[in-house]
Amino acid sequence: LNLDPTSQVHLEISGTEAEAMYDQIEVTGTAALGGKLTLYPIGGYEPLENEQFEFVKAMDITGGFVEIDQSRLGRDVRLDFEVGNTGLMATAMPLTIGSYADWRQAFFTEPDAADDLVSGPDQDPDGDGSTNRMEYAFGGNPNVPEGSPVTFDLNETANPDEYAVTATFDWANDVTDSVWFFEVSDDLSDWTEAAATETGRVNNGDFSRITAAWTDPINLTQRIFLRIGVKESL
Repeated sequence: LNLDPTSQVHLEISGTEAEAMYDQIEVTGTAALGGKLTLYPIGGYEPLENEQFEFVKAMDITGGFVEIDQSRLGRDVRLDFEVGNTGLMATAMPLTIGSYADWRQAFFTEPDAADDLVSGPDQDPDGDGSTNRMEYAFGGNPNVPEGSPVTFDLNETANPDEYAVTATFDWANDVTDSVWFFEVSDDLSDWTEAAATETGRVNNGDFSRITAAWTDPINLTQRIFLRIGVKESL
């Protein structure tokens, strides 16, 4: 097996039993590794600490994968890869995210993590409308396009034709270096930060379900666009 620098290898993983629960490449001769390896967990599977996987078996192994994308494994675990004489082994290790820098290293391959145009906080490499800092705070994956992490609701106030705006979203509990904020616009071009308050928070373990309210009510004569952003806390 000869993999060149442009090779793409995709392996699915749903447990620790080779072939039955995770993809394994078996080579009767020499496996020359190269290119990019991407791991795809199936059915929400997340490896437990110290679980091991032999992704490649061969009589001899040379080289190694230049890039390994483990971002789909989530926020709690990463695999530590080791190339031996006859196998590519991976061991699950706990992942600790204490800052945006930690998240950046965990969710991007080494070349992309070093490139501000890809993994910088204001970039959106998957084109889904959420910046990397938003993906970090809301628990998204910067490499996989996803729907909006925020749900907005309109609720009538005690005054006729007047409505209050609330937003609901999940916030990663390990994120302490960033804050959410509301922005308002009447033309989708010029945006202004708007006052908002947190009105509810339910801790669900790794994430908290937050409800936030825009301070100013709106009426039916207004043309208003509202969105949530995430920025570095000062």
